[in-house]
Amino acid sequence: IYRNRIGNYFDMIGVTNIWKKTLLGTLMMICLLGEIIAQETPVRDRVQTLKIAYITRTLSLTTDEAEKFWPVYNAYSDDMEAIKKESRQLQRGIRGKILSMSDKELEKTLDSFMENKKQELEISLEYHDKFKGVLPVRKVMLLYKAENDFGKKILEEWRERQQNRRNN
Repeated sequence: IYRNRIGNYFDMIGVTNIWKKTLLGTLMMICLLGEIIAQETPVRDRVQTLKIAYITRTLSLTTDEAEKFWPVYNAYSDDMEAIKKESRQLQRGIRGKILSMSDKELEKTLDSFMENKKQELEISLEYHDKFKGVLPVRKVMLLYKAENDFGKKILEEWRERQQNRRNN
C-alpha cells in the first residue's frame, strides 16, 4: 500500500525509476545511520567526523567546492536529522504497544510516520537541486553513493560489534 502511494508521489513530481531507487536507498541508509548515531552523543560526534572525512575523500572536493558544499550539506543534515528525530520518537512511542493500541491510534501514528517520510523526500529533492548548484553532477552522484556506502560500513561495523559482544 505505502509503496504504491510513495510511487504515485514520485510519479506526480516527475521522479524517474533510477532516482526513485537512489532516493529511497539513500533515505533508508540515512534513517538507519540516524538510528545508530542517535544512541550516544560522543559516538554520534565520532561517526559524524568519520562521515565528513569519508565524503571529503570520496568527492575529492576542491577548496572552492568545499567552501560552497559544506554549508549546504550541513543544512541538509540538520533538516534531515530533525525529521528523523521525530520519526524515532514516534517509533519509541509505540514500542511494545502496537497490539494494545486502537486502530485510530495506529492510523494516526502511521500517518505521522508517512508524513515524516514525505518530508524527508521533499528535503532530499530540495537539497538535490542545491547540491547541483554547488557541485558538478558527477560529484552529486558520488555524494549519494558515498552516503550509501558509508551507511553500509557503519551497519557492518555495528553488526560486527554486536556479534563480538555476544561471543564474549
